[in-house]
Amino acid sequence: MPVLKSSSDAQDPNAKLSLEIELLEKEVSKNETWLNYRIIFHAGEHSRVFSSKHKKTQTYLGTIGEIGKFAFIIDPVSELKTFTDDVLRFLETEQKVFCFQPSDPSFELNIEKIKNPLSQDYDYKIYCWIDAGNTNQLEYSWDALGIRFLSSRERIRDFALGLADLQSQH
Repeated sequence: MPVLKSSSDAQDPNAKLSLEIELLEKEVSKNETWLNYRIIFHAGEHSRVFSSKHKKTQTYLGTIGEIGKFAFIIDPVSELKTFTDDVLRFLETEQKVFCFQPSDPSFELNIEKIKNPLSQDYDYKIYCWIDAGNTNQLEYSWDALGIRFLSSRERIRDFALGLADLQSQH
């Protein structure tokens, strides 16, 4: 599974932080194909898993949506491919900030480049937020649980390539 790790885990394994995305089963609905996933935050020896609840919201009009859905749309257009391509492109440009939120807005990933004063390279700040409203109700909100850490260009590239490779297997 693709894991985006902090750069601090080499110095102190107890302080390791990471973000993992595990691709799960596909779902076909109407003219769309969705790829379910789960996100796992790791902090030291602790982990927190976020995945779909498969709970429908019912109204007098019928089912209007699924609460807490963690899924990328992959057909007719693959937002997962767009995500991985955009991350790889971001690493090669002078663009300072990258932001991604899937069409089913269960999380937001931000990557920020910061010039390292000790070298000519960049450090990368990673921020990932799980939207509390979308995961507990059928409502997008600014309330979120998150993780943040520093990472490296190589780790971000490996994460994106790992996701792309997994998608090709689904």
